[in-house]
Amino acid sequence: MKRNFVALLLLIALTFSCGPKREVESINCLEINDLEFCVDSLEIIELSNSEEAFIGGITSCHFYNGRIYILDTYKTYGVKIFFDSGEYIAGTKRGKGPGELIYPYSLSFSQDSLVIHEMYRFVYYDLNGTYLKDKALPAMFYASAMAPLTNGHILAYGSSNVQPNYANDDNWYRYRLYDSDMNTILKKFIITSRDFAPLECDHPISIYDNSILFVSRPENFIYSIVNGDIKVIYQVEFNEYSIDKDDLKGGKFLLTGSIQNGQRFGLLDNLYETGQFIAFSYLRWNGIEFVIYSKKKRLSTPVSQLFNLLGLPKMEIVGTEKERLICAINPEELSEMEISNLIERGLLSDTITRMSNYILVLINFC
Repeated sequence: MKRNFVALLLLIALTFSCGPKREVESINCLEINDLEFCVDSLEIIELSNSEEAFIGGITSCHFYNGRIYILDTYKTYGVKIFFDSGEYIAGTKRGKGPGELIYPYSLSFSQDSLVIHEMYRFVYYDLNGTYLKDKALPAMFYASAMAPLTNGHILAYGSSNVQPNYANDDNWYRYRLYDSDMNTILKKFIITSRDFAPLECDHPISIYDNSILFVSRPENFIYSIVNGDIKVIYQVEFNEYSIDKDDLKGGKFLLTGSIQNGQRFGLLDNLYETGQFIAFSYLRWNGIEFVIYSKKKRLSTPVSQLFNLLGLPKMEIVGTEKERLICAINPEELSEMEISNLIERGLLSDTITRMSNYILVLINFC
């Protein structure tokens, strides 16, 4: 069920952080300023409660051609397809047969096809989930994220799947740019040491129109790629908690220990972009913190603060749709009192219980 809340014009007083204007733009997550943040509308979609529609967790969520595609790598290890009203259409199956998946990493779209990326292959379906074909990926390269670019090239994030020759840095390039057939490597970039190689991201690439942004741990940079060339466009800073060169020299265990002890913040991940904002996560001593950064105002705020002021605290960011931020609520994580409160506010239908399927919340900013 879809529920629209248009022109709410929620003027929310938030604290923001701001970085100075320069060629490499700074996003300082700890500098505090006051600003009003405007939420124009909310759209709430209650996903079908039919047995085959249930989701164990949302890895990513995509809107395409009037449908919702949800990747679940927590329980069902596949993709569930819904109409944009929340009505269930179909889902992939787990297994080793034609069209079945073992462990999908990411999904994308190619014209009228849904393309799901597993470790060594692409699996193609029509937009309703009917299996079409497989396409093998190059051997010797494990990729945990793939992104098709507008020129047909494919950006892959990962590392070699063979035992590396540590004298040869080639095995430790984080990213590779392939031709459309995945037969030729056009470029390799962002080298990491073997010590930091296990610190991989879950959602390192964001594509919005012709803009491709990506991150690479442990550096706190956000990169852009244009015509095969990359550059740093944002540097994320945390004042005295920022990761420095000495931290990188100390290796993975020293760095992760510093984060666990509250001495450092960083390890960017879960990158999303629209025309208005960038959202990303970083790791701190008490867990993962999401940040929304306004491109126009060059200001940012913790997502948790925004959610609290909306009265929707137990949400997580799972994607973007045009200019809207896609968030998800798992009713199982809400108390009965919290559900009752949301029903009384008219945000949820009175059929929602703690046993209901996931709920999507689309936030449109002014």
